[in-house]
Amino acid sequence: MSSILYALQDRARETSSSSLSPKPMIMGAAEGPLKTFKVTLDQLAENLEPTAGRRKLLTAITWPYKEAEINKILKSIEQQKTSITLALELDHSRLSEAIRKEVALLSNQVRGVDEKIYNLCNTEDSMNIQHWLDAPDPHLEYSTALRQRCPATGSWFLKENVYEQWLVDTNLSIWLHGNPGCGKTFLCATVLEHILALPASGVVSMPPTEPSYHELYFFFDGKDDAKQRLRNMIRSLVQQMCTQLGGSANEVRALFSACGGGKRQPECEQLLTVLHQLLSRSEGAYLVIDALDECHERHGLLTAIQEIANWEDVRVHLFFTSRREAEIEDSMAFLRKEVYKVRIDSDTIDPDIRRYVRHRLQKDPALKRWHKDQETQYEIEAALTTKANGMFKWVACQLDQLSSALSIFEVRKLLKELPKDLDGTYTRVLNSIAENRTHYVFKVLKWLACSKMPVTLWRIAEIITIDVDEDPRVNFEKRFRDPKDVLTICPSLIVFKGENLESTSVLELAHSSVREYLVHEPTQTGERRPYSFREPEAHAVIARDCIAYLLDAGGWASLLGARNHDYPLLHYAIWQWIGHAEEAIKDKDVDVSLLVDEFLASGNDILRSWIHLHCSSGFKDTSIINLSMRMLFAELGGLSRSVKSLLDPENGHEALHSSKLTRQGTIPAGRAYTGFGLYSVGEDVEEESSLH
Repeated sequence: MSSILYALQDRARETSSSSLSPKPMIMGAAEGPLKTFKVTLDQLAENLEPTAGRRKLLTAITWPYKEAEINKILKSIEQQKTSITLALELDHSRLSEAIRKEVALLSNQVRGVDEKIYNLCNTEDSMNIQHWLDAPDPHLEYSTALRQRCPATGSWFLKENVYEQWLVDTNLSIWLHGNPGCGKTFLCATVLEHILALPASGVVSMPPTEPSYHELYFFFDGKDDAKQRLRNMIRSLVQQMCTQLGGSANEVRALFSACGGGKRQPECEQLLTVLHQLLSRSEGAYLVIDALDECHERHGLLTAIQEIANWEDVRVHLFFTSRREAEIEDSMAFLRKEVYKVRIDSDTIDPDIRRYVRHRLQKDPALKRWHKDQETQYEIEAALTTKANGMFKWVACQLDQLSSALSIFEVRKLLKELPKDLDGTYTRVLNSIAENRTHYVFKVLKWLACSKMPVTLWRIAEIITIDVDEDPRVNFEKRFRDPKDVLTICPSLIVFKGENLESTSVLELAHSSVREYLVHEPTQTGERRPYSFREPEAHAVIARDCIAYLLDAGGWASLLGARNHDYPLLHYAIWQWIGHAEEAIKDKDVDVSLLVDEFLASGNDILRSWIHLHCSSGFKDTSIINLSMRMLFAELGGLSRSVKSLLDPENGHEALHSSKLTRQGTIPAGRAYTGFGLYSVGEDVEEESSLH
């Protein structure tokens, strides 16, 4: 029995020293073997305890137990020994189970840590891949169309037999075409809204609606350079597939690696291959593309659509819109799918236009004067729907103009003088602008027509502070108290993207036809449209504004330390002025050299900071801005006139020959090296390189 007790003692020590060892629940229970054994031992000890007095001697010489009692005690002890042994084994099993559970818990924790580390690495990789794809988000165009349209617009099309068939038949494609401003984008948004709701619709005749059926879309936009490129469309479709599949797919990771870990950009063919691979993992996809005619790479786009349509191992439902142009229509013959052509004309779209007019007359706050005047509402509705000729945009512009009417007389006068088409409408809008705001309006329109990147409300409002012909060139007193007022100085021609107007909302021209109206080359006789301008002229305005902003705005010690909140146009001016200058000087009649010369010759903190941002690692020391470096940057931008100006001794500049920039050999007298070639001081300099 002593060996068992020693084992129990060791076990007790384990229990006290280990967090894994459970309490000996069986052994130490109230009626357990250990308690019973203790009671037996206590009885034995009591009976064997010497007594006092005369019985003490008798007890000492007499055994207190009879044979039967001894056998009973021994039997009891043996039974308790067996119970204690079993209890020890059971407690040992409990200990083993506790250890197993603890090990399992620790293993789960280790796996959890491993998963977190993997997810962190995976998230970082995904972010790098997303940054590399740099895919434009088409949701802005989609949400803008939903906001601008009237509820139920295009609902008639969803009831057409051809649409219901297209939903279930991948061998059928739909091409929706019509004139500018007829509402193609609104109808496209209606179709997309319906498709996105399919998983929750419960329509029996629909294709499988499990997560493996995908919805892809893209809106080409003639007002946004990034959304006029085929490559960007495919990037966006790949990104949408990755998002719907739950992250950056292995196919995209493989392409990322094949492009040097993102050091090179993928070709369109590579992106199409990845899109094909991703679609092959799904049950199928709806693909909706708006405004094919607004893609700059028309031939490549049509070829890509043909390739997608001809993939035999994937189910793709194709839906696209455009103006009716011969090149687009001819390409439909090469699709292996049947193409159903839907023409949007006044007969089909007039009910939507009538509904749109009623909605605005009853709900638009700008037309609140006529909300309760049903007679005037009927008069406006009849006039606009009769002359709309299927053009949503034309109707929208007329309603914008009518919002300024203060009396029925003014309403009827405007209705009597309704322009015939969009060009006449835009001329009328611009004629109505107050003379003291004309300069602001045309500056804003030129920026929106030719900006290198989307421009926010915050930045457009800042443009109004710049006038290169005044002193100071940047006057912050001209800032509008509320930047949103920019939209009020030119109604109908400028809109914001997205659902809600904020300072970070992107502004754009209201329609591609607005840009076509504004950016227009003169006729052979030199005649121009009213209010039109040429692209190089607009780029020159933007370049001058950017340089003036860099030179004058705030007089900060360093561009790097300036705050975007204080200078909203700063980031754009830093990175984009040279690109606009390059575009401007493609036309020899456009000159931006004066401000460019001033900027490059300044040698101040602003130029130093700008060069620091643009320089490669070979030009880390910007403490001294010498002439050669300034000429190098002028030449990089294709600004050879400014190179010539910098070389001209009459301007007070010396042709410095930096050892870092000089070729081997001797530079002839009277000539200077700018980094790419030798130029003679005073001679004409040919335009050569460009900054890309």
